[in-house]
Amino acid sequence: MTFNKRNALSSLMLLMFSLFIFFLPIFGGLTRVNNLFHLSLLLFIGMVVVCRREIYTTVIKGNHYQQDRNGIIFIAAFLFYYSISGLWSEPALKISSELTHSIYILCFLVIFKVSALRLNRIRVYSIIVTAIVLLCILTLIFADKSHIFVSRLNYSFPWAPNNVIDLGGYFSVGIFLLFMIIRDTGKKWLYLPALLLFSGLLLTQSRNPIFSLIIASLPLLLLIKKNNFQHVVAIMAILVLVGIIIFFTKYDHNLLVRIGKSYNESFIRFGIWQNAFDLFLQKPILGWGFGKELNFINSVNQHIHTTHSLYLAVLLKGGVIGMITFLLMIGYGMKIAFHAFCKGYGIESCLFIFSLLFYATQGMFVIENPNTSWILFWLPMAVLYSTTGKLSKLE
Repeated sequence: MTFNKRNALSSLMLLMFSLFIFFLPIFGGLTRVNNLFHLSLLLFIGMVVVCRREIYTTVIKGNHYQQDRNGIIFIAAFLFYYSISGLWSEPALKISSELTHSIYILCFLVIFKVSALRLNRIRVYSIIVTAIVLLCILTLIFADKSHIFVSRLNYSFPWAPNNVIDLGGYFSVGIFLLFMIIRDTGKKWLYLPALLLFSGLLLTQSRNPIFSLIIASLPLLLLIKKNNFQHVVAIMAILVLVGIIIFFTKYDHNLLVRIGKSYNESFIRFGIWQNAFDLFLQKPILGWGFGKELNFINSVNQHIHTTHSLYLAVLLKGGVIGMITFLLMIGYGMKIAFHAFCKGYGIESCLFIFSLLFYATQGMFVIENPNTSWILFWLPMAVLYSTTGKLSKLE
């Protein structure tokens, strides 16, 4: 009877969580999507209660338990500190919401790893990739075709991320996950959806995810071997095909104009970061608290609220103590990424690096209900942590 209960709870939990991670990229933030996570969480708790002896034997006594435990402790310290920082915000905030979101994020990381081990990592990645590819297709269908090479895919699919930069980030995450699946399964036809996502990324005209994707992928050059040559050829063929399309549609002009503006807009960002840093210096130890936002008019008469950098937001809201918790979390993640990279899991490591680069110029904070940060920040971390304990040398 216990065996039947365990398998029933496990199957239901995996089903609910699979539905959640499928609908999250497409309809992120909707109550019904969040309810799928709540159901998977309740089922996971029930599974833990029923299987507590098995969990103690296979997990608590496992060789990788200490590594997982330390990682969760650092993440929990970061989440807890910034959740309670609302107490010294002006005005003070009710911290129950942030604490609840923090618990959800921790549970998401744990359930993701359990799902990756019990359901198979590739299946979990395939579910997310399918959703992101579907999001890309829906975005292109709803986009204004007469201005698709001029506009930035804004106001297309109604439930896509509000910020087109985040949409480009979704496509980039999907590309990394697709290359993980190709690496582990050898299915070359998956380069086609990767081409679709890369084309969608270019159509967003979002410089942040494009540059972050390119820079984060550079370490993969160290892993190129003779048996990876066919993958290199396929990637180069994709880039040539995309280049031909760009040339004949004259899309390169719009993209180069967007890239050219980066130089001028960088000075605007520096002004925002200077303002955020000046505020941090006024309360350098504890910071201003979770609820603090910028409130000033910049040099081009824009009303600025966010720091346009997660790292400045960490300093502004949490001060030096908050930055320490953040660096412990990220530093431990980089340690795992290094070990994963050395054992052949370079794409997982590069996805984590992509997330860190992406948020260098994105100022929205990462403690929230299931939404964009769960895909762009916590998912890369969950993918990285899902490799611990099951790493083996890839040939």
